[in-house]
Amino acid sequence: MIFRMYVPKESRLRRYIHCFWYIFQTRDDVLSVDPKMIPDGRYHLIINLGSPHRFVDKEDNRFSPKMSHLNANQTDYLKIHRTGAVEIIGVIFKPFGLYPLLKCPIHEVSGVIWNVEDLLGDPIHDLEEQLSNLSTLDQKISKLEAWLLQGMNVHSSVEYEKIVQYTVDLIMRNKGVVKINHILENINLSERSLERHFKYFTGLTPKKFAGICRIQHVLREMRLTDIDMASYAIQGGFYDQSHFHHMFKRLTGTTPLSYMRSRDHLSDLYKTASK
Repeated sequence: MIFRMYVPKESRLRRYIHCFWYIFQTRDDVLSVDPKMIPDGRYHLIINLGSPHRFVDKEDNRFSPKMSHLNANQTDYLKIHRTGAVEIIGVIFKPFGLYPLLKCPIHEVSGVIWNVEDLLGDPIHDLEEQLSNLSTLDQKISKLEAWLLQGMNVHSSVEYEKIVQYTVDLIMRNKGVVKINHILENINLSERSLERHFKYFTGLTPKKFAGICRIQHVLREMRLTDIDMASYAIQGGFYDQSHFHHMFKRLTGTTPLSYMRSRDHLSDLYKTASK
């Protein structure tokens, strides 16, 4: 397997994009495991230069995306079934970072997997062709960065954007364990207004986003440490074991105990890039 991560060279893109990533796996590597995608509060633009694959949700609904697609699912895990060699270039947007590209309320697109042509039209096909014809990975990343700079509104802030960015940063710094009242103390908005603007730019409510951050923090701790289950729940701010169990299973597809026993770590193709 070949895996690379890149930080955007342009500071204007770094404001909205967490990283670019690239992964290549041979057919033999691919068929050994079917990974999962776990919601992480970010949006993933996927440009698939390899074999087709499909996503399967917990209800066994199947979606076979085209070459470029957007993972806007932030509520439940998805299984990935791959059919051959993998070659993917990914863009991980910050939680508020998709708006400058789509220029529409993000809650209108969140919750599903989209073919990018349905959101951005035919120009995405020109990008796919150009990326396929370039010989080196550095050239591909540079072309992708230039395409994003051309298509994203990175030159000016939209009203309330900075407040949403501040709220996202505060929630992430506190690993999701932060009270709404604490956020409201530092901004000039009511709880209802904050929720409306937060959904506009991120597709989620502050509460749901914080819950995702809490589970992601627990998953990181589980990969690094070996302690009792109650301690993991407390680290994630869950003082109700039932609530912790329910949210963990909904987002990952397995129970906390089963996860720890198997040490499967969910084989998530995308989580490596979203640390």
